[in-house]
Amino acid sequence: MKAILWDMDGTLVDSEPLWGIATYELGEAMGRPLTPEVRAKTVGCTTPNTVRICGAHAGLSMDDATVDHWVAWMYRRVEELLSTKLPFRPGVPEILAEADALSAAGQGTPMALVTNTNRALTNVSLRSIGVEHFDFTLCGDEVPAGKPEPDIYEEAARRCGVHPSECLVLEDSTTGMLAAQRAGCRVVGIPTDDSTQIPEGVPTLEQLRPGHKDLKGFTLADLRGLYEDAEVTSPSASSTSGVESSGTAKSEPTLAMDHGHETMKHVSESKSESTSEQTTETENGPKNFESLFKELATKAEQRPEGSGTVEALDRGVHFLGKKIMEEAGEVWLAAEYQSDDELSEEISQLIYWLQVVMINRGLKPEDVYKHL
Repeated sequence: MKAILWDMDGTLVDSEPLWGIATYELGEAMGRPLTPEVRAKTVGCTTPNTVRICGAHAGLSMDDATVDHWVAWMYRRVEELLSTKLPFRPGVPEILAEADALSAAGQGTPMALVTNTNRALTNVSLRSIGVEHFDFTLCGDEVPAGKPEPDIYEEAARRCGVHPSECLVLEDSTTGMLAAQRAGCRVVGIPTDDSTQIPEGVPTLEQLRPGHKDLKGFTLADLRGLYEDAEVTSPSASSTSGVESSGTAKSEPTLAMDHGHETMKHVSESKSESTSEQTTETENGPKNFESLFKELATKAEQRPEGSGTVEALDRGVHFLGKKIMEEAGEVWLAAEYQSDDELSEEISQLIYWLQVVMINRGLKPEDVYKHL
């Protein structure tokens, strides 16, 4: 391993939820709110591609002038959101500090920040991250084509003075993993969302180091070990056919998905579990907020095998928070476009996830009631 190339949003810092806020607001500004499925298509994309995807969903005619207008709109909104202090992903500050110390002693490994985000917004994020940690930073608007094309990682390797296969790339998104794989780098996927599609041949951190979903507790020596264990692979023909070199999506890439991210199994279990809990009557009548909470709290305490609620709790507050955002969006869309019964079901799912967060934090219903 002769260089480490870091993705930024979702890998170095937990900024992806801020992009999610801006992207959902973009859909509303365009006249048609996004579904979670459309939002998922934009994760890791360049801003122009995000605008095209949202514009197509809204039924807009997206000529160059229209794309430019909405790209500028996104840049303004994201800059507002990024101006706050960005939280690092677990383990990242410690690795950066170790790398800084080794570099000061003349024993460092070149490190670069490689992001699809444009230069102006990257500079805003670097106020929180610290540009001093990197030999250089490279942005999506500084290469001919952004991720998932290989240009940005090929250029990063060139600037490091090494072959792409001598670079370890850390990425959270499908587009980023594809870009690094296509460039011939050794890439390790560190997805923050279990629904992320993993390109065929790309190992995830959890596959290489079972039980680890992030870099907490990792050192530079551990990253070198990941590099040794990750093989250089070529993407299958099917995984490269869905995106034109211009960056305009023709269709969804057909990606082989590894077994760890094939489905949101724990979510589907939780949904079916919560639905059955809400529709099953207790000895005293239909389920309500308090009886559901009592049942979930019992599951959390007794930890029955196969419980989706227990698995969701084990994934932590970051995962639970993202689920609440997703379910709140589903409630909004159901209120606008679906039947009363469908809206009621979506509200029940939101209540379920809110209760799981309450249990995770040790809150009781009365802690909430006092604020009503």
